[in-house]
Amino acid sequence: MKKTSHSRPRRRRTGIARIPAMLLALCCSVHAHDSRSADWQPLEGVVSAAETALERAFSEADGRNLEIVVNPPDPRLRLPRCDTELAVDVPGRSRESARPVVQVRCPGSQRWQLYVSARVSLERPVLVASRALARGQVLTEADVEVQHRRIRRMGERHLTDARSVLGQELRRSIDAGEALRTSYVRPHEVISRGDRVTIRAGSGAIVVSTEGKALRDGAVGSRIGVENLASGKRIEGEVTGPGEVRVR
Repeated sequence: MKKTSHSRPRRRRTGIARIPAMLLALCCSVHAHDSRSADWQPLEGVVSAAETALERAFSEADGRNLEIVVNPPDPRLRLPRCDTELAVDVPGRSRESARPVVQVRCPGSQRWQLYVSARVSLERPVLVASRALARGQVLTEADVEVQHRRIRRMGERHLTDARSVLGQELRRSIDAGEALRTSYVRPHEVISRGDRVTIRAGSGAIVVSTEGKALRDGAVGSRIGVENLASGKRIEGEVTGPGEVRVR
């Protein structure tokens, strides 16, 4: 009789036996990832360089509590690590903008450049309306007050001195608490073209007055042409008040 040979039962490999191999593969993968990451420029450094440049650019801006927020680049962006200090440029127009664009570049062996945008704001003392004011109203001290406001548009020309607007006329209606800009006011014209005016000439104790006619509109401090009704002569003088022109 033939003897039946029995083969050895195969041992089933379990996941436990593969753990060391998996750990080794994982370690190698992490190492490779770290190695590749070391070749890329950290985007945090780009943001930091832009912030520093903007702080310098706006250091002399008229205001306080400067706030700068740089919009970070797309995190998927891969730039070769710069082997020198990053160079940053804030263009002239951006120095007057609340949304400046900054150029960040690598001047080293791996040259590249990137543009990042930001938001800039600061607090300034500005003149605001103390109550609702109508178009054409002539401003007095009671109409305005100074408040500190956060300015988010650097190009806006806000008024800051109440004395500069006293006697000025509003070009438009404004709400209470609204900041006044230079474009909102204009000199109040106290003389209109064709008005009869008093022309005064001379200085000191000797002043000669005569009647005249205004040849154009004029506000206090402006110079206008007038016609001497007695002689018919046309001369130029400074408006000193309603219906009055002084000739020097």
